[in-house]
Amino acid sequence: MKYFVDGDYVVVTLDDFVDLQESPAVFIPKDSEDGQALLLDGIRMLSLGSIQRIFNELQRKAGNVG
Repeated sequence: MKYFVDGDYVVVTLDDFVDLQESPAVFIPKDSEDGQALLLDGIRMLSLGSIQRIFNELQRKAGNVG
């Protein structure tokens, strides 16, 4: 997974990200706990629960999970 800032959100995507029209993405408010953790130290600073939740949402949006 990778991330970037888009306005007031930190956007988390899968590594094969193309663009927001073609690729799944999860938008996390920059001022949230997870958003601040991402901005300060990256994905490795998120809790395992947050990482799993984001990954599951990306997989669902990609159509890889029922």
